[in-house]
Amino acid sequence: MHAVGIDIADGSLELINLSQDHAGGVSLAEHARILLPSDVIVHGTIQNRSSLDRSLDALLSSASLPQGITHVVSALPDPQVVVKSIPIPAQTAGSGFDMDHLARVAFKTLAVPVRNPVVRWNVIRFDEKQSFLQLFITSRAYVQQWITFFRRHKLQLVALEMQSLALARALVHRIPPQAVVGLVDLGMRYTALSLLTHRGVIYSHTYDSDSITLRELLEERFDMPEDIIRRSLRTISLNDSDPLAETVRDHFISLFADIKKTVQELHVKPQRYIVTGADARIKGIRSYAQDALAVPVERGVVWPFHVGAARARARKPELTPFDQQLYAGALGLALRGLSRAHLSHGINFLP
Repeated sequence: MHAVGIDIADGSLELINLSQDHAGGVSLAEHARILLPSDVIVHGTIQNRSSLDRSLDALLSSASLPQGITHVVSALPDPQVVVKSIPIPAQTAGSGFDMDHLARVAFKTLAVPVRNPVVRWNVIRFDEKQSFLQLFITSRAYVQQWITFFRRHKLQLVALEMQSLALARALVHRIPPQAVVGLVDLGMRYTALSLLTHRGVIYSHTYDSDSITLRELLEERFDMPEDIIRRSLRTISLNDSDPLAETVRDHFISLFADIKKTVQELHVKPQRYIVTGADARIKGIRSYAQDALAVPVERGVVWPFHVGAARARARKPELTPFDQQLYAGALGLALRGLSRAHLSHGINFLP
């Protein structure tokens, strides 16, 4: 059995193909990545369809998927999903109450400004007395865009979820009861913060989506083209003393201060943070995040810990430490695809 996750970001496409044998062992069959020009996808919306079509064709050719594989799992970027948490009595969720009706009523009272909304819900039980009804809201246009896109390539989208949920599935391996873990996705155009308990996501927020991004700042201040910026961020260290490193360092110091302020206002105390995404590979990022957030910070590790050493089989081709941050989203999506009987469980924006 194979499961394919395709993570479509503003600057790249990543694909993970997982194989599961009859004994339940999981192996990484293939992974592939294609870089995208910055104007092809902007904040999750397709701006140049012909270029994206060519890029997906190249990705699929590079991955050499076995014949007959047509089902894929993908995700919407966090800025395209509004997450609302509504306190409810703990006994409500398990009392036979019509939760679909409650979710519809709650959505109407919130007056979320989303055209043609698609609403999904989940219940997080925080303790014996308190639960939260979580609403995940997006636009039908965002959903239909990807259904149509994959169909043009003779692929069937079987699940479309939220990016941070896929990352959490791949990166957050164990959370003790009553503990909170922060997940920080340092993306190309925005940074996404998710707070998780062992029951799921309890909070989600994005930064930078409406302001100047790090790459735009570097392009403006140093007149750097896109390819040079990509290479520079792969080699730079936040401990360097040159003007480029100082600009990048100041950007992240400000960002982590904003994250700390957000969490303090929520009166939540995460026990640790996990950083992932392309910019999580920048040298020194973990120590600066740890100093700013004042709790342990680690880079996300995806393989083979998500299945446990006993279930992991021939792990070639392996993901290098460099690749771990790039493929976390695609791996989380492929892991969901392995659970074919449970694709309807959890948050799935498809009709």
